[in-house]
Formats: sequence, C-alpha cells, structure tokens
Amino acid sequence: MIAWGPTINLVRDPRWGRIQETASEDPFLNGVFAREITRGLQEGEDSRFLLVAACLKHFAVYSLEDYHTANGTHVTRENVNNVVSQFEAWDSYYPHFRAAVLPVAQGGGGAAGVMMAMNAVNGIPALASSELINTLKMWSGKNSLYITTDGGNMIQWMCEMEPSGHSFCPYHSPPCTLEECVEASVVAGSDIADGDEYKNAMANAVINGNITLGDAQQRLFNTLLIRFRLGLFDPVDDQPYLKYGENEIATPSARADNALAARQALVLLQHGDLPFARGQAGATLVVGFCGNSTGSLVSNYVNQFCADGSSHCFPSLLEAISSLGEETLFSRGCESPTTCPDAEVTAAVTAVGLSGTSRVVLCLGISQSEEGEQKDRVNITLPAQQSAMFSSVAAAAAGAGKPFAVVLVHGGALAVPEVKTSGAGIVDAFYPGPEGGGAIADALFGIYNPGGKLPYTVYGASYTQALDMADMRIAETGRTYRYNSPTLAPGGEPLWRFGFGLSYTNFSLAYSGASPLLLTPAEPTTVLPVHVTNTGGREGDEVLQLYVSPNAATLSPPAPPYVPVRFLIFFHRLRLQAGEGGDVSVSLNAQMLNLTLSDGTQGPINGNYSLIFSRGIGVGEEISIPLKLQGF
Repeated sequence: MIAWGPTINLVRDPRWGRIQETASEDPFLNGVFAREITRGLQEGEDSRFLLVAACLKHFAVYSLEDYHTANGTHVTRENVNNVVSQFEAWDSYYPHFRAAVLPVAQGGGGAAGVMMAMNAVNGIPALASSELINTLKMWSGKNSLYITTDGGNMIQWMCEMEPSGHSFCPYHSPPCTLEECVEASVVAGSDIADGDEYKNAMANAVINGNITLGDAQQRLFNTLLIRFRLGLFDPVDDQPYLKYGENEIATPSARADNALAARQALVLLQHGDLPFARGQAGATLVVGFCGNSTGSLVSNYVNQFCADGSSHCFPSLLEAISSLGEETLFSRGCESPTTCPDAEVTAAVTAVGLSGTSRVVLCLGISQSEEGEQKDRVNITLPAQQSAMFSSVAAAAAGAGKPFAVVLVHGGALAVPEVKTSGAGIVDAFYPGPEGGGAIADALFGIYNPGGKLPYTVYGASYTQALDMADMRIAETGRTYRYNSPTLAPGGEPLWRFGFGLSYTNFSLAYSGASPLLLTPAEPTTVLPVHVTNTGGREGDEVLQLYVSPNAATLSPPAPPYVPVRFLIFFHRLRLQAGEGGDVSVSLNAQMLNLTLSDGTQGPINGNYSLIFSRGIGVGEEISIPLKLQGF
C-alpha cells in the first residue's frame, strides 16, 4: 500500500490546524522523526519489497489552511503564494525533507514518494515547480521517487483565477486551459494527479504536442514502479505483506508499542501536587469533556484501532484511573471545548466539594472541531467557556484544600497562563493515542515518571496579535526557539520553551572533555563525553540535548543574513534508576554546526560558538563549552 504520510512540515505557527500530524518546530528534530518513521513504514521482513510506500507531505513551505489577514484578505492553502528567500527555504523548510528523501546508505530515510503542497512558492504552484521537484530528485539520487499531487483537483485549481486558485499560467496571461495546467505539472515532474486531470487531459495534451510522449511515459513509469516495489504484481504466495489481515490489528506487541509511545510523549510542565499518592481514601474526581472519552485522545485520520472494529479495546482517562484500583467520580463541566453549560459547571464545582472527593483531575483542551486539516485556529488560548470553567473548578479545589492537577489534550500549543499561575500540576498529553488514557493515569499516580520534552515553544496569548500567520518568514520574525530572543519575541516571554520537560526525580550533568574546543579542516571532529546522573529518589527518564549557539559578531564573512540564537544538533534519552549514572559520547563534526547563507548554501563558518548541553528545564542546569571553527 501507499501511505499518504508522514506529514513532516515545520511547526511554524501554533495556529496551524495540522500540527497534530507533524513533529516539531525544529528542522533537525523533524528530520530525525521523518527519517525514522519513513524507514519504519517502508522496511519489513522482506527486503525485496516495500512494506508500505511512504509519501512525505507536503513539499514545500506549507503550514496554513484557512486564514484571514489583518486587511481582510482570505487566504487558503489552495490559493496562497508563500514567499520565502533561499535562506529561509534551506534554513527552515527543506532540511527535514532532505533527511527523509536521502538514500538510507547516506543516512536518510529513502522515502519512496513526496506529495507536493497545494500552495505556491514564490509565485509557482509547488506541483508545477521544476525547482522544487528537481531538488527532491537531487536528494534522492538514483533512488526512484514518485511525485504526487494532494487530494482533489489540485492541478485544475492552481490555474483557476482568484480567490479559489493561484491564477497560474506559465505560457501566457491567465487563465490557462486544463491541458496547459497538465502540461505544466507533467513537465515539472509530477507523476500522479490525485484528481481526474491526467485522465481527462493527458491524451489530448500529447496529441496536441503540449506534452511529449516521453514525458507521459516517464510519469507512467514512475507510477507503476511503485506498484512493482510494493510487490503488487508478484504472486501472493511470494509476497508476505499481501497476506496481512485484521489479525494484525491491535496485537499485544502493537498495543505495547503504542502504550510506550504514549508514555514517553507525556510532558510534565508543572509539579503542583503530582504525583498523587495511591490507595488513599476517597475518590478521584475527573472533570472535563476529554475525561471520559476515548475519541478525544486520538488525533485526526484515525482508523481501525481494535480487532473488532470498535474503539472499546482501550480505556478513557476515567476508566484507566479506575483500573488502577482508585475510586472515581466524573463530571463533564464542559460538553465540548467550547460548550460549558452553567448547570454542568455548577455540578462540577459541587462534586469538588463532596466529602467523598479526595483529589481532582481536570482534563482541558481542544478537539478536531477547533483544529485540523482546512481548519486553523484564530487564537491559541483555551476557549473562553472552558477557561472560565477551569477557574471555577480550580478555585473550588483550592478552597477545599484538595490536590488538583490538569491534563492538556490538544495538537497545536495551548497558551494557558491561567493554568500555570494557579500552581496546579500540569501533564501535557497532546493527543496521546488509543493507549493514552492508561499512560496519563500512570503518570498522575506516579506509576510512570514522565520524561518527555516539548517539541515546540508554548507562546503567550498575545502571540496571535504579534504575527501575521500568512507571513512565512521565520528568522526575521523571530519564529521558533531558534530565532526567538529577548529582542525578537513574538508574544513576549514564552510560557514554556522548546525542549522543556520536568520529572518526578532529579538529574545532573557533568562534562569531562576538553574545553575550549577547536575544529579545523585538518581535525574537523571530536568526541564530547557527558555523564548523566539520577540524583533523585526514583527511576526516571532524562533527555540530554545538545545545542549550538553561534557568536554572531565573530563569524567570518560572508556571514548568514540571520544567525540563530541556538539550534539543536543531538539528543539522547536515558532511563536511570535512583542514584544511577549513564555515559553519553557525542561524536561532533564541523558539519553539525553548518549555517545557511543568503543563497541557501550551507557549511561551517569560521568563528566562535558555544556548545550547550541541556536538560531543557532552565538556563541554570546547562553546561556551556566554548568552541572555535578555524580555517574553513
């Protein structure tokens, strides 16, 4: 089969509706995710065939669905022209696609296919851009790579006049005919049209001389080659993947992997009263629309989780807490993220004050009604009714002196200053998936110690007033942690920064290598030894992070037009028992410090840098090592 995924676009703006599908605001981290999930999809027990043909989405410069600019212009992913410099393209928008497209032998994911974005890039629709498609094929080298449009009649829409299309025509003043649109996409290198355009116009385009027979044959060759690589023309008895059936769904090993992923993704944002003690008298009151719902825990594009086709093989948060042997109560408070009837809120507040209630868990967040494909958010705060419900329930818990914690369920970042200032324990669960209820319950009661780190910055509520979502610039606008600084901070100081995440135990870092460091063309590599120690009283995970911070004033010309404040180049997760230590050796080479110039070229630039080992919880716990690049 062909999987239309993974989605690996950069988390550029927290309002984007499809953040739930992708990994991070960091190109390096996105690249690691993209490479590993691509290989996981494609590589099975029989190396002769692709297990699944991965199709990376969406190249390139895509992260907007539906948005009204400040002057009232309505832009959508079908008609927006995203203008970016070569610097921005190669610095922020291309690296993760390159990591997934490069052949496995070169350290990449070897992706079989790429889906072109619906938007235009610098005036040319992505699916008709020979520059973009040739870049992909340059990365893939001799590997076959099929290029597809997104769903619907993208080729036709790109040539339609505003406001629905791009008004694009490379041959004369628009509009173009359907045959001309097909010609533009075929000549650029798009192999598959998900709509009907190739079927309806390809033959006439060849007959009329708009497309050569060779171009049409090459598109067909690339399309059929994927089917051959999948083994679809081989005998069933000789192709193990064609024998897969429903018995492969929700197997014990698959559920165990799902549960592990859900656990490891949890981020502890604030300790508060967490973890709750187990076996205490009284009930745990769970409040919130997502507290007793399995559907609220999963992201978009869900399919069959359970062997019987239902969703009953995994528990809600309420059910998971009950399965731990804890007495439970439930009160919705809100029927949905945006609907909190007064009677429901009153009932929740009353339930908090019951003598049988010993602790309170409030599940807050958003759902597919607020974010998703073709649905961006207007702001990044909690819906107003839900925020008011939180205030009422939090005040009741504080007044009754009962332990209180908040679980956040969402895709894009949530600005929740009211939750942070309340002092409540906060577990960020994102959309944790089918085994998420059990993972959250285990974290709340200390059965599992959260060790995840934020994959993006959580900005303050004023972020949405600070930046135009249709502005695709990243460095110049201070988007993402790489370019966010005290002098360029959209929305002010973030609530939590990229890479942040607490634990129920404590860790320390110790660096035992040389300092300062010098890298030259003759000696471009070195090894950085770090020791991580669990100094607390219980087992836990820590994610060691290594950042590079260039000293912009020392960089030799030609210097980059924008220099990142810091950027991630390495991370490693360790699980350590109380008192246990673990060694990590980072093999550093000068190419890991590459910076991007105005024309998009990348490489090491002479100057002074700091290597920063971090646990992600604050500046005070970081180790900084001076480094100099010389002679490059």
